[in-house]
Amino acid sequence: MASIANDSDNDRNSEPKRESRPSLAEGLHIFTLFGFALSQPVFDILSQNPEFLIAHETTLADLLLAVFLPLLLAPLVVVLLEKLLGMVNENLRCRTHLFVVFCLLVAILNPPLKALPDSLDGLRALSALLLGAAVAVAYSRSKSVRTFLTFLSPSVLIFPLIFLSHGHVWEVVWQEPLPTLSRPERTQSIHTGSDVPVVILVFDELPLTSLLDANRSIDAARYPHFAALARESTWYRNATTVADSSTFAIPSLVTGKYPDPPKIPISRHYPDTVFSLFAPSHEIEAFESATLLCPPDLQDVNLSEDKLQSRRLSLFVDTAIIYLRIVMPAKIAKHLPRVSHTWEGFGDPHEWLFKRWLGELASDRLENLKRFLAAVESNQEGPSLFFLHLLLPHSPFHFLPNGERYSLSGDASQARGEDWGTEQIVLSYYRHLLQLGFVDQILGEIVGRLKQFNLYDRSLLCLTSDHGRSFRVGDPARRITRTNAADISSVPLFIKAPGQAEGHVDDRSIELIDVLPTIAEILQVEIHWAIDGRAASGGPPAEQSEKKMLRSDDPEWLSVAAKPQAQDLSLRQKIEWFGSGADENRIFFPNVRSSQIDELIAQIAKIYGISELPHEK
Repeated sequence: MASIANDSDNDRNSEPKRESRPSLAEGLHIFTLFGFALSQPVFDILSQNPEFLIAHETTLADLLLAVFLPLLLAPLVVVLLEKLLGMVNENLRCRTHLFVVFCLLVAILNPPLKALPDSLDGLRALSALLLGAAVAVAYSRSKSVRTFLTFLSPSVLIFPLIFLSHGHVWEVVWQEPLPTLSRPERTQSIHTGSDVPVVILVFDELPLTSLLDANRSIDAARYPHFAALARESTWYRNATTVADSSTFAIPSLVTGKYPDPPKIPISRHYPDTVFSLFAPSHEIEAFESATLLCPPDLQDVNLSEDKLQSRRLSLFVDTAIIYLRIVMPAKIAKHLPRVSHTWEGFGDPHEWLFKRWLGELASDRLENLKRFLAAVESNQEGPSLFFLHLLLPHSPFHFLPNGERYSLSGDASQARGEDWGTEQIVLSYYRHLLQLGFVDQILGEIVGRLKQFNLYDRSLLCLTSDHGRSFRVGDPARRITRTNAADISSVPLFIKAPGQAEGHVDDRSIELIDVLPTIAEILQVEIHWAIDGRAASGGPPAEQSEKKMLRSDDPEWLSVAAKPQAQDLSLRQKIEWFGSGADENRIFFPNVRSSQIDELIAQIAKIYGISELPHEK
């Protein structure tokens, strides 16, 4: 292979002189092509999706170690490798350099070609290879092409500077989730003698219908701890969310205001929250999974070095998976983990074997629960506000009610909806309901821990979900439409006042924005900012015929029925598919069967020691 640095444009048929070592320009070309092939796509993804950085609690140090360092090391390793090869065989170095250029060009060209229809996937891949080869040949033969690439080399610095200067990125990474600031001095000035502990539990992607039996009561056989809470609290049976995404719904829950689409869920954009409200009188223990709404100076967060490294490794792996899904041909990318069901943990080892070696990251979704329970145990001296957002029963679905994990062959646990048939929807719904059984066990563990430390009776306990999920054939699972709005908007809401031991059902129509004013009224706390919600305990609100919900992908406001009849249709469909009740293990079986459902039933039978299985219907 001819030396790239000394090729002549005028005499392409002659063999150019070879250099004894790689030139500085060639090294710059490697860094530049890596910038266009790797760095720029990654920076573009992260800047457009600050929620990804929020979910990973990304600090500036995390970004430097998990994103910038790998992006710098990749081209550096290639340049050093070429230098070593040049010391052994210059011709081999030249060929290696040209091959690397070709590969990077293909990586740059493949994403734009994905605009072609999926039916032309083979043509897309072939086109990327041919175009990459053509440009690589031009690079090897034309000094003008190499000079042009040299002029592009400042992009190596420009891309990261543009990325870091992006407003949302800078605001997130400057949040400092691991604060060193001291807590504000506690005072009772805004309270009327209230020293009541406050516990707020937010589960994720939990539609109310999943908990109900045919009588619209909590199915106590399947979900005994939810049923127990309903017997000791006020259950707002017609509560609805205000958005189909955590990043909008949770800010509304903690502020009492409708979501504001331009904002991202960080404390700088939402300074007035339940955390700032109770900070003068309560210790704040907030464990967020998709937001950073609690100001970092209001809580002490101490992560071990192992946990810090795990978090950075998760950030690196998840970023790599997103990038590979962009640059890889569709037929290869479809074998990578899905990235549309959550903001983190794409490569769960039970969903994709690639992350088997990541060990403890398998328990990412339970990490906040462990930290929450530890905080309950360690905060006994004064009143505390405990806030937990847990990414369960959110997909992917891999937990049985007893907490054991399972996996299915050809696993596809995310029902996106529109193109799924009845059997696929039933399988996904069944797995969701089984995983909800595990959430019920978690609830029992939380309540048990609160009782153990004499907190349950004297606490105000609020349990809800950020939004629901739809299991309708022909409808999206999460993107709200007029036909699935009842499933996504309806969420469980239980509020147990301090000392409350007898529950009742309130069927008035309330929204998540009403939760904070309701808590404030019960505890006689004055909210010092303008809110959209109103206290449910302060008398009957004006009845609504419609509510508005934010469809987050547009974002666009959608009007939905305040008490939709479609919710009853969804409940009837669930009962038709799964009935109600369960055995002593809280296990039940669907009435619709398929090969994957039978495979799951066989695993359940083995785990629980069930000898008699239902016959296929």
